[in-house]
Amino acid sequence: MRPRFLVTLLPLLVACSTVDPPAPRAPRALDPEPSADAEAAPAKTYACGDAAACVEAGRKAQEAKQHEEAREHFAAACDQGSGAGCGALGSLVQEIDKDEPGAVALWLKACDLGQMDGCFNAAERVRHDKPKDATVLYAKACKGAGDDQMLVGLACGRGGVHAYQSGDEAVAAELARASCNDKRVAGCNLLGVLTLEGGGGLAPDKDKAVMLFDKACEAGDASGCDNKRKVESSLDVPGANITMGSITADGFTLTDMKCKAEGAGLGALVMGPAVAGAIGKKKAALDACAPKGANVRVRWTASGGKVTAAEAKAGDPKIEACVAKVLKAVPAALDGTCAASMHVGK
Repeated sequence: MRPRFLVTLLPLLVACSTVDPPAPRAPRALDPEPSADAEAAPAKTYACGDAAACVEAGRKAQEAKQHEEAREHFAAACDQGSGAGCGALGSLVQEIDKDEPGAVALWLKACDLGQMDGCFNAAERVRHDKPKDATVLYAKACKGAGDDQMLVGLACGRGGVHAYQSGDEAVAAELARASCNDKRVAGCNLLGVLTLEGGGGLAPDKDKAVMLFDKACEAGDASGCDNKRKVESSLDVPGANITMGSITADGFTLTDMKCKAEGAGLGALVMGPAVAGAIGKKKAALDACAPKGANVRVRWTASGGKVTAAEAKAGDPKIEACVAKVLKAVPAALDGTCAASMHVGK
């Protein structure tokens, strides 16, 4: 029974994807130079002055709750090729007019003008309807965030989770690494999941994954705490040389069975049904351990035809102790260490 690992969205560190996205990011003050096309166009004057002056005037008007005046100034800045002006106008349109498509169009324009906050804001609004487009926008915002650690956490952290959930593990790994470092931990839980699974081109490494989950947990990421606990409590067989997905014998089924046994090979593989059959003979005793039913992960070590050690994980100490006791009485069909999942009870 493989533990299910959590990859969720949070506004800053991590968070659940069911919550509303954070408020649109206010564009930063730095603006790109007006485009060549804008310079070639006939000169047009604006009451607020050049792009930078119009952005500043718009912000002062916005602080004074003079929304229409702010709109006019931001529009003037946007017309002059200011990414900050277009981004601020998009946020105003979204907040005041509740015009989502209009806001997204302005944020995309800001993004094209080099305003990374615009890329992030647009990604947040299109991620459900256009997941691939959102992945590109998140990645662009992440790469262009520079020293803006807040944007790194948002764009790289949330973007990595989005890419993972959308099936693009390569981009997910890239963004997770960008947001899991000495300054940020937003991507550490995701990086841990990818490291555990060997996804996105990363080499599978259980110990490293636990360290990443622990880092996320210490920063307040509940998903990181859950994943660390699941990995540490899961029963596995390091160095297993026999793997069987599902084995059924006499109506009793073992799943995700892994063993490390001497002389493993075809002869050992055909022992799978024998192992299931031997444990299945104790089905009544196992069912009595959990009358209401339970999924149990077990691991046992056998030598000389006898089970010398057994343990179980089921989320209930009483069930675990009972199942382990029953397993110790099962004749061993295979010498070595094995782990498998089973359902007992109803």
